[in-house]
Amino acid sequence: MTSPIKTISPFSTVEHYQKIIYELLLQLSKDPQNAVEVANVENNIAILRNHVEQIMEKRLEALPTADITDDEFEDEWVILAWGLLTSLTRLPAEIVEQGITQSFNHLLVRLVNIARPMRIPKVCAEAKQWWNQFHELYNSSLHYLHGLYSQLDNPNCNIEIKMRAYFTRQLQPCLAAFRRSCAENTPGYQSNLRRVQVEKLSNQEKFSEKECYDIRRYYSGLAYTLGLLAVRIQGFRYECQTCSQNTYATPDTLWQLLNEVFLTYEYVLNDALMCNEPNNSPIMVTNNLFTFTCHTLCRVRF
Repeated sequence: MTSPIKTISPFSTVEHYQKIIYELLLQLSKDPQNAVEVANVENNIAILRNHVEQIMEKRLEALPTADITDDEFEDEWVILAWGLLTSLTRLPAEIVEQGITQSFNHLLVRLVNIARPMRIPKVCAEAKQWWNQFHELYNSSLHYLHGLYSQLDNPNCNIEIKMRAYFTRQLQPCLAAFRRSCAENTPGYQSNLRRVQVEKLSNQEKFSEKECYDIRRYYSGLAYTLGLLAVRIQGFRYECQTCSQNTYATPDTLWQLLNEVFLTYEYVLNDALMCNEPNNSPIMVTNNLFTFTCHTLCRVRF
């Protein structure tokens, strides 16, 4: 049974935004069985959409201010952008054409317009060549994507062929270099974090949040970089879906472009999982009969 969501006053906090996106994803995953449940789900989605839009308006006003540091900006931008992106990819076919698609895509455009430059993370010697290769391909990929935008109004241009070329020659190599850079660079961060965990455990000291600062910044930067690319590809995907001039672009190829970034994003999230051993007692037992927590070092949680 699908029950209606009560209308609540939206706050301007990112934490509340995350809760609303989570509830929205739950509603989008429902399979209503009758007309009453369909009406409830549609009403709930409309309420949640309204909350998302109101919070986004407030955050879009606050984010560009000088009071927001680059670290704070990236953390919040990542949560806002990936929340919208994840919601758009979960939309059922029957509501794709409704106003929520247009609204969320316009919000993504505004996020891109206020985005700050991508910052180069601290990388080890083994990862440096791969990061440099990624960075070069990343800039080339954005330039190529901009060229595709400019050809959408040309009815004689087969954008489908150009999109496939973009996928194989630009996007795939770009993200492959990104993943290789992460594979080479991440062990150093995780080894340092594990060393601190063991030291705290041995000395019966509490593991504090500041111990995770460097690695959290690293993962937040990765999610921000991928978000900049994903938002632009989603924008191109939306323009292709709504453009009446060019009829060559197929939904499968458009989704393939965005999905490639999502797969890399999931790679980062999986890599960011952290097992937090018990830190109140140094006693370690062989059968692992102790409680522990597992959480992510990347602040995006959907």
